[in-house]
Parts: sequence; structure tokens; C-alpha cells
Amino acid sequence: KDEQGNETTSHKLIGFKSIPVFAYESTDGKPLPSQEKSEQFVSSLPFLAVAKAWGINVVTYNGMDGKAYGAFRPGRIRLGVENVNTWLHELIHASESKLRTMKKGQDVEQEVVAELGASTLLSMTGHSYDADLGGCWNYIQGYAQGHSLTVCNRVLNRVCAAIQLIMETANSLPSEPETTTSLPVADKSLEPLPVY
Repeated sequence: KDEQGNETTSHKLIGFKSIPVFAYESTDGKPLPSQEKSEQFVSSLPFLAVAKAWGINVVTYNGMDGKAYGAFRPGRIRLGVENVNTWLHELIHASESKLRTMKKGQDVEQEVVAELGASTLLSMTGHSYDADLGGCWNYIQGYAQGHSLTVCNRVLNRVCAAIQLIMETANSLPSEPETTTSLPVADKSLEPLPVY
């Protein structure tokens, strides 16, 4: 109110916030130099044909999203690092989502299934270095809070079912040279992917 008692309205600008309006994938033109590296990494992923067969789009982003190196949502896997284990962790989430109703958020059992499944699948296909068994154990211990073996035993059938679905899907697809078992030469230091 002013001195005469009349009410007036005024607006104040408190700040600005940037928001994405459209995705890089929605644009036309030559690929950005940093995007070419990301696209090469994604195209070299083992079992990528499985994700495509399930209608899952695989995209990259720069570094960690919150605290995650990767993320799965129905129809989309996002990768923030060039790491095959992270990729298969998210693909195991996708596989399990086809087999059961998933809980929202970071559920302990779902995370153990995904991590144990990714390391097991890599070990099964002859890529024990990329399986990062020590990192797998540390990840599981972080979620299971001292009950790692109990949780692993409880979810072992789910791990096997998720891997089996991936393998069955891969085997049902037309063969492409080295699409399901070849692994890229990945930077073992979990280097963030370039910005695009």
C-alpha cells in the first residue's frame, strides 16, 4: 500500500535458472567433435543390440548425474562414464524391469542384482578385468550394510533370470560381427564422457 492506502502490485526478479529445452538428439547438422567419441563408445557396447531390441535408447551425458555414473528409466539408459560394467549394470536393471515390477529409487536388492549381474555377465563372456569384481563387492557392501552375502543369496535367482533374458534375447537376434561379446577399450579410470 502506498501512503494514500492504494494497493499496487510490483514484481521483483529474484534470479535466473537454465533449463534444457530440447535434446542434442533432436538437432540436425554435423556431430559435435566431443559427441563423435561418445557415439563411438556407445556403438561398441556389448549387448547393445539387446537394448535396441527392447526399445531402449542409450545416451550419454557429462560426468555424474547427481551421484550416478549411469541411470535406467523405461526406454532409456544414460551413461556418464565410459565403463562397460556401468553399462551392463544399467542393462541388468532393464532386464529385471521386463521380469518384475521395479521399485522406485535406489532399492538395495535391485542394486545388488544389477551390480552382481553386470560383473557375472562380464565374467561369463571372458572379460574378467572389466567385471571389476573388487569394485562389485565394494558396491554391494555399500548397499547391503554388512549383510552382503545374505542379500546376494536372496537375489541370486533374480540375477540369473536377468542374465538369462539378456542372453536369450542376444541369441535370438540376427548375428552381427562381434555385437554381443566384443568390448571396447575403455578408460579404466571412469573418465566422464564429453559434454554435448
